[in-house]
Amino acid sequence: MSFNRQRALAITAPLVGAGLAALMLLPLLDRNLSPVTSGVMIGVAGMICLLGVGLGIWNVRRGEARRKAKLQIWMKH
Repeated sequence: MSFNRQRALAITAPLVGAGLAALMLLPLLDRNLSPVTSGVMIGVAGMICLLGVGLGIWNVRRGEARRKAKLQIWMKH
């Protein structure tokens, strides 16, 4: 069985993301944390998530544009 890099990346990337999210939200378990600080932490985590979604959408659109460009090149020849 050969090593497939794309498959390994597709499996490990969500696991790494979940681990980083857990590490980022771990301080929220501290009961001595003020509500303002916990709100800021949750807001920052939400913004990071939105940034990740935006980058994912941008990457998919860019890949689709590349695929279409290659298809057009092949159709002209």
